[in-house]
Order: sequence, then C-alpha cells, then structure tokens
Amino acid sequence: MNSEKLQNLLLNAIDKKGISQRELARLSGISRSTLNDIVNGEIKKINDQCF
Repeated sequence: MNSEKLQNLLLNAIDKKGISQRELARLSGISRSTLNDIVNGEIKKINDQCF
C-alpha cells in the first residue's frame, strides 16, 4: 500500500466515523504523531508488512 492510499483511507475513516485523529490512533494502535505524519504526507514510504 502506498502512503497516498493510506492517507486517503485514514482521512475517510476520520470523516465517516466523525472521530478525531487521536481517537483513530487509539483504535488502530499507532501513535497519534505517526498517524498525523501519515495524514499530513510527512511519511512517504509505508512498510507493506505492517498491513
């Protein structure tokens, strides 16, 4: 999965569920700062083995 696709998935989840990035991070088990970096395009390479 590329970072842009993951970014879109996360943003859609936040929008559809009406939750904050903090809540999505808690539910997904990743740190809020990592989630924020993905959503803001700061992380360019995603390890496919994580998904």
